[in-house]
Amino acid sequence: MMTASYTVLFTSLIAHAAQFAFLVLVENPRIYNTFSTNVDIDKTYNATPRRADLARSPHAKALISQHEAFDVPLLLPSASVPQTFSFEYPQNSPMPSRPKRDLIVFHNFDPCRSADLSLLVIVFYTLITSILTRGVPWGQTFIVIQAVTWRLLHSVGLGLILKTQSSDKLWTKHFIKHGSTPWEAWSQWKSIYNTSLCLTYVSFFLACLQNYHLPNDWTYGTVLLRHTLGFLLIGLHIWTSVSIHEVLGDFGWFFGDFFVQGENRLTYTGIYRYLNNPERLMGSAAFWGMSLISYSSIGFSLALLAQVCNLLFIQFVEK
Repeated sequence: MMTASYTVLFTSLIAHAAQFAFLVLVENPRIYNTFSTNVDIDKTYNATPRRADLARSPHAKALISQHEAFDVPLLLPSASVPQTFSFEYPQNSPMPSRPKRDLIVFHNFDPCRSADLSLLVIVFYTLITSILTRGVPWGQTFIVIQAVTWRLLHSVGLGLILKTQSSDKLWTKHFIKHGSTPWEAWSQWKSIYNTSLCLTYVSFFLACLQNYHLPNDWTYGTVLLRHTLGFLLIGLHIWTSVSIHEVLGDFGWFFGDFFVQGENRLTYTGIYRYLNNPERLMGSAAFWGMSLISYSSIGFSLALLAQVCNLLFIQFVEK
């Protein structure tokens, strides 16, 4: 930055990329093999009490156990084994586990599942809106309203669902009331959360794309710098999200502690060795990156809204 030279900038970025690759490919495996025992956040850093340590809710029966959530047979709990055959699992032998194929963005996409196909169709129609509304006087306003709506639905709407689920188990009680199971309640939540997450990013991308103009001269002003920093922030966001999922798994990614009863503790592994809450610091990096690339007041406003909503969600829901 002091030299105002792109050559020095890209050289330093290559050096940082090499250092980062060394950390991921060499240092992290060495730390894992040397210090295989995880450090408990609750005991070491006096974190907030776990929900399992708090007083039992009178609606605890609306929760499901971890055994039911991850180690149930492939038949639903309400289903009965046909009378034409019967079998028993040998004592002390593990039951077959339900395959972990939850749809995370488009990872584990299965065209034979209705929820996956529905997500694909909704995302397709959302992308089409940017083409159909191009050149229309109200087109840009519609795209911006769409982005704001999905952001509020994702942060505020789903945040309220988790809040009521944490206090009164309203989500699982709704499914139990209509003859379903707690497992089905959590399964439906995971589909809704993933759909909302995808459309939040897609709608934001479209809003930035509407205000983006491909530069004629990449060396003019800060054009190249903005694009470089923007893509770096997007890459940082993707790496952070992947690292968070590697530590939390599907259970933590889909807020399983709001639905599943059991002993759940976050340990200092992966990215959590460096940041107590990486989502708070880098959870909106991609939005700021896209706003930098588009370089529009609308993009920056939407990024600020995403940042504020993310911080409020962490403060009032996750804590």
